[in-house]
Amino acid sequence: MNKLANESSPYLLQHKDNPVEWWPYSEEAFLEATERNVPVFLSIGYSSCHWCHVLARESFEDEEIAKFMNANFVNIKMDREEYPAVDKIYQELYQLVFRRGGGWPLSVWMTAEKEPFYLGTYFPKEPSHGLSSFKQVITQISEMWNTDELKIRQQASEIKSGLISFQHSLIKTPQEENQPQSLIGETYAALSEKIDSDDGGFGSAPKFPQVSNLKFLFRHSLEKSVELTNFVVFTLEQLVRGGIYDQLAGGWARYSVDKHWLIPHFEKMLYDNALLIQIYAEVYQVTKRDFIKKYSEQTISWLFNELHHESGGFFASLNAESEGEEGKYYVWTLEQIRSVLENEEDPEIFDGVVSHFGISSEGNFRDPHHPEKLGLNVLNTLKTKNYSAHLDKNTKLAKATEMLLSERLKRVRPDLDNKIITSWNALMIEALLTYAITFNDSELLSRTLKELQEIFDKHLEDNIIVRSRVHNNSNSRTIEGSLDDYSYLIKSLVIAYEITGNWSYVTKSELLLKIVLERFYDQQKGVFYHNNPTDRKSVGVDSVQVTDEAIPSALGILVQMLYKLGRYLENEDYLKIGQTVINKLSSLLKVYSSATSTFVEAIEYFEGQYKEILILNQGNITKQLFSKYIPMRLVYYPSLETPDWEILSFREETDDEVIYICENMVCKLPIRTMSDLEQNFEISNLTNN
Repeated sequence: MNKLANESSPYLLQHKDNPVEWWPYSEEAFLEATERNVPVFLSIGYSSCHWCHVLARESFEDEEIAKFMNANFVNIKMDREEYPAVDKIYQELYQLVFRRGGGWPLSVWMTAEKEPFYLGTYFPKEPSHGLSSFKQVITQISEMWNTDELKIRQQASEIKSGLISFQHSLIKTPQEENQPQSLIGETYAALSEKIDSDDGGFGSAPKFPQVSNLKFLFRHSLEKSVELTNFVVFTLEQLVRGGIYDQLAGGWARYSVDKHWLIPHFEKMLYDNALLIQIYAEVYQVTKRDFIKKYSEQTISWLFNELHHESGGFFASLNAESEGEEGKYYVWTLEQIRSVLENEEDPEIFDGVVSHFGISSEGNFRDPHHPEKLGLNVLNTLKTKNYSAHLDKNTKLAKATEMLLSERLKRVRPDLDNKIITSWNALMIEALLTYAITFNDSELLSRTLKELQEIFDKHLEDNIIVRSRVHNNSNSRTIEGSLDDYSYLIKSLVIAYEITGNWSYVTKSELLLKIVLERFYDQQKGVFYHNNPTDRKSVGVDSVQVTDEAIPSALGILVQMLYKLGRYLENEDYLKIGQTVINKLSSLLKVYSSATSTFVEAIEYFEGQYKEILILNQGNITKQLFSKYIPMRLVYYPSLETPDWEILSFREETDDEVIYICENMVCKLPIRTMSDLEQNFEISNLTNN
């Protein structure tokens, strides 16, 4: 065993028996490199990453290659899910150097002073497709170090300086401020131009759901464009019809390798499913489309069955492969389907399943590592008219689907990454809260609030938020979270207050906000860094991030929360800090207009584009209120604990339930009955047109 044996990360433990003498990411590893005067090889990946496993099998398990690595490098394995902000810095460097997107595995060679001089992603065992083999790369790097170490160190220093300069360039005070209103319009226009009207979503292959952009487009299109509103709903349909969705058990894979959503990259991540559940619930609030409830219910059931710990918290992911083959757990041959259903008396059941799920003898999936395996099918309903029929209970098709699922459960299951990550759990809590209020599910609401309390209690240690934990694992190291862990948890607490009226959630969220201001805010520069102080010191780079990626911009969420908590707590300092960040970064938002939906939403709050809701004596009307589409809101429940808000001038002395809704400094008539409520939310169902 190497030095990974005592780690808790499932990814690191996957490599504990490698012949490579791996170190965990630590200062001790870099000190070792200093003492030996050798470069550091930093290998970054995560447990459900398919190509990480391929690289490991081909190279890290090879005795000869491992012997060379051990002699010439200090080798560090990093779980990017434990250190996302550190990983992000090296991903940005890769993109700056190669002018293309990075990914995992990420391979970084650097000096003991943490100055990178060579980067790459996956390197094959043998040279192919224009890529050098991993053995060739490490041999060349070692030779260069041994023959011209000084030149490499100079190059590394220049690269590090360039990376620091790039980060500093992001936070320069703009020469001219962009008008926030123009940024909102530019973002809407940029997203409108990128839509794929044929298959849904944005752009081409590989294709990611890009939920933040879909949410932004849906919210703004409701009053502007029936076509774009329908486009978002169409995209949500395609996302449950394609193979990116697990047709038997529920849940979405991370992305599709094609533009049609047909063939997934089979790993299932918690954050993707959280974000998608939320947008499905929000779109249902307007459209009432039946398919949304069906697939959301199935996915939530899958989440609690397969990604949830019995004592609280959701696990990070399921692997893309099992038994060393990508997608083996999920794909079917025609004969495998036949063998499951052949004993059924009704021959139409087999034909119905084959037709419904697009199964053929030729198959639609080829594993590049096992080209000899033919006729593999990813189940999908892209060409099926009644695409959700297999979810209708007590039908022959539903019964056959359950039989296929039962048979699949006998297969070797993909590995589970059982880390409970703060930010991803906060996203899931937000999604489940949204679903619970949309469908008036009081049991799920209660259960989700308990999940929130669990995360808050167990992930706040010594006045910092820990990134992740593993249940009953004494080897878990305390790794402080990044800005996303704080921001998302603050948001889930604020949403819990807005739904329940329990002021203690605001108190908890302010506690976290004060920690963020102390540990992440640079008052002199007027920005929040994404990486925590320990990571900033470790890498030597201050990272600022405004863009949405697979998950929403943590900085955009934080600025939204600065506004909300500034208003709820009547704290002008929070409002001033939020406005300062907007002013500082407005020119940067213009550059990345199609990737800053979350941050632009923060601008909208500061522009006053939201509803203010005053609730007196909450009851059944309040429960129904939150099943309505109110994506941007401030909610006030006056009590002895709350400030004397200005909106309370509308308050009347009554024991009855009364709700006031105000927008643009104008308040509507008070809502006292269900009929009043419905009249206030007469949103035309554009998607029925």
